[in-house]
Amino acid sequence: MAITVRNHQLDGMRGIAATIVIFYHAILHADPSLVGRVLYTPIQDLTAVRDIVTKLALTIFDGEAAVMVFFVLSGLVLHQSLQREPQGPALMISARFTIHRLFRILPAVIVCMVAAYLMWKTFALLGLSGFPDITADQLWRNALLIQITIHGPSGSVQTELAAIPILLACFFVNRRFGPFALLLCFLFTIIQVQNPVLIFRYANLWPSACAFVGGMLLALPQSKSTFARAGTGTVIACLCFFMLCRHIVPGQSIAALIAQTISCVILIGAIAYSDAPLVNSVLKSKTAQFLGRVSFSLYLLNVLVLFCLWSIPELSTPTVHALETGVLVGIAALVATLPFAYASERWIERPGIAWGRWFASWTELRPAQVPALPVRPAD
Repeated sequence: MAITVRNHQLDGMRGIAATIVIFYHAILHADPSLVGRVLYTPIQDLTAVRDIVTKLALTIFDGEAAVMVFFVLSGLVLHQSLQREPQGPALMISARFTIHRLFRILPAVIVCMVAAYLMWKTFALLGLSGFPDITADQLWRNALLIQITIHGPSGSVQTELAAIPILLACFFVNRRFGPFALLLCFLFTIIQVQNPVLIFRYANLWPSACAFVGGMLLALPQSKSTFARAGTGTVIACLCFFMLCRHIVPGQSIAALIAQTISCVILIGAIAYSDAPLVNSVLKSKTAQFLGRVSFSLYLLNVLVLFCLWSIPELSTPTVHALETGVLVGIAALVATLPFAYASERWIERPGIAWGRWFASWTELRPAQVPALPVRPAD
């Protein structure tokens, strides 16, 4: 049977991953040349001390790895949710699942994009420059995740929606044919990394589909029994490999991407099911739990705060002190975003989830009403 209680370790990991993304963007924006010169260059090929230190920092604040964590977590949690679905028509299950996902994701994204548009209007009204220009056409396309026009990180949110058919197909395959069939689905998603046409190249899903399906494997009872034996040493070893494997080879290595995805699945499994006191104490701390609760809105809204900070000329000019500048900007963006993320989680995300449940309830099967037969009078 799948886990039905909330896993607080995973909440904490989600919050830490969202925080990492903020620093990742802040550091790279301070010197865009870091992408080619440092980020995608193997650490052993670097010679300048500053580049090596920056590379080590980007190994910790690796936004691409953090997004992979989001996808694996989604696969695990959403498969657990689907496993709680009673037997019924596939169409009804798919409709409920899709409605839940749309109302979970779109309200916060729409509010974020509207806020970005209003901020641009405010900057223009005050005669200030530096905030990206936003047209109404760009607004609605990005708000509905049809096309990513103004908010780059929402591309991963678009991928979350694009993964809905993959998640549903793999769920029904597992329900009908069992765990080995789901494992074959995972292998198929690895094959398509080099053949994106197999999943239609949509919404940048091709490098991420295996992360979603790998997360789904973790929802199987066999995974719980396997990872329950993992201890603190296993978690730390998996974490180190996960962080380093794409930084010791050229950044576009497909083999390293697949290795990192598999190690991410192992890492999440070990964290979800093992009792590693040191790891659990960090992930279950009040700070990590708060960050986890607001992680989705934090991930969206920090971009608007960064846009405001980058409108300051001194922070928008490339600098040789990119690491120091990026860390300071990242801290400022995190602190400034948290109150808005808390408000969004409470007054946008939660109502959206409630509305999704209400609409999804319309698809639930109800007992057919059988008309009562007339009672025959007694003879």
